[in-house]
Amino acid sequence: MAAAKKKATTRRAKAARKKAPAKRKASIKKAGRKAPAKRKAAAKRKAPAKRKAPAKRKKAAARKKVAARKAAPKTPVAPAVEKANDALAKLQKAVDAEKKSLAQARKKVEKARKAAKRNATAANKRAAKSASNAAARASARVKSLRGRAAAARDRLVKVTDEAKRRAAKLAAQEKVLARKAELAAKAELDKAAELA
Repeated sequence: MAAAKKKATTRRAKAARKKAPAKRKASIKKAGRKAPAKRKAAAKRKAPAKRKAPAKRKKAAARKKVAARKAAPKTPVAPAVEKANDALAKLQKAVDAEKKSLAQARKKVEKARKAAKRNATAANKRAAKSASNAAARASARVKSLRGRAAAARDRLVKVTDEAKRRAAKLAAQEKVLARKAELAAKAELDKAAELA
């Protein structure tokens, strides 16, 4: 009996040993199969993004090169003209910003007026009045900035005209000096020819 029990236990133990490594191997194989699939999926997701970025950079670089070729060589600009240009650009930006705020203020006025029509309470009426006052202030700011921008534009025109006149005068003076130098050189050559 004891020998029969030992044999039965040993058979069971052997069977268990045989089954256990098989399970482990199967789990290792499954893990091995899943890992490359995940890597491939991750590579597929990342690969298009890496391909697109250099193409965009190349296009941007090509545009810059074309723009650089097309751009005319910069002529020296007078400092007064640069200042006037900067001032005008700042005022124009300010006008654009104020226009946006004015549009928002007008939308608020419309909303407040609609709310006051729907429910004519004192709070709604007060809100509509304050919104319309804010819109009026924004409109006044836009108007004043437009006036300043117009003045800056006039100043820029005057300054550029003056700079052009100065540049033309300097060019004329340089031409006269160059002509004088040519005539002096010619006179010296004539004298040398006479003496020879």
